[in-house]
Amino acid sequence: MINLIKLPKLLQFIRRFDFSKKLGVLEKIYGNQLQRLGQGWVTCSNGVVWKLNLEDPCHRWIIYGKYEGGAGIDFALDKLKNGGIYIDSGANIGQWLLFIANMKNVKSLAFEPVSSERNWLDQCVNKQTGWDVSILPFGLGSKEGYLEIQQDGPRSTLKLDWYQGKNFGREKVEIRRLENVLEDIGVEKITFWKLDVEGAELEAIKGVEKLLANKKIEYIYFECHPDNYTAVSQLLGKYNYCVYDLVKGNLLPKLEKKILKTENLVATLRNDYDQLS
Repeated sequence: MINLIKLPKLLQFIRRFDFSKKLGVLEKIYGNQLQRLGQGWVTCSNGVVWKLNLEDPCHRWIIYGKYEGGAGIDFALDKLKNGGIYIDSGANIGQWLLFIANMKNVKSLAFEPVSSERNWLDQCVNKQTGWDVSILPFGLGSKEGYLEIQQDGPRSTLKLDWYQGKNFGREKVEIRRLENVLEDIGVEKITFWKLDVEGAELEAIKGVEKLLANKKIEYIYFECHPDNYTAVSQLLGKYNYCVYDLVKGNLLPKLEKKILKTENLVATLRNDYDQLS
């Protein structure tokens, strides 16, 4: 039997509603109070019971509602409503998974190379009933092998030139090409790929070039950085995938030649949105 952390009743009521800057507002009101509750099992905004460390703001965001405001999660829920294969790369402790993995006819493949986050995620998934989830201990890249990763929870990164001076711990992790992993387990097509691997997105996409060439990926929702935007766009364009902004649930062609800050973008086959091209 799980002993649940009791959340403030007003918070439980308020979080049902969507409003501007919701996560920031609720963090300002409840952040300090929740932080003192420490670590334990919590009923999230969608009713799923999940283990959280409320001393970490990224964990507290899950209390308030859909992670990062929910635009990407809502887009995924729509595209997976008829079932399919969901790839969560950079799954961390399941910020997206807890909203998607209970969908009917959806098979979720959660990639998390950092052992501490993966073990946490495993505990949470094992408490659920009827979920079709496989947790895979790999980072994604363009080559098979091993690399060091800087450990910092949801901010863990293979980019060793990031966070200089922070002295984060490092862990040796196995890197796989996603198309090789899928071949090993008999998966031929991806319905929705959430790609958030803290700067290694270009290398991860290089690891699915066969799938892109064969039009086997329907949607990629990915974090893109100023230093890899051009290369990512060109690589996707080579296989007739177009990059879009997600604006209020709609896809608008990304026309900028460069970006000045990290953005969440969508890629899908160009023909799917001819009217916007």
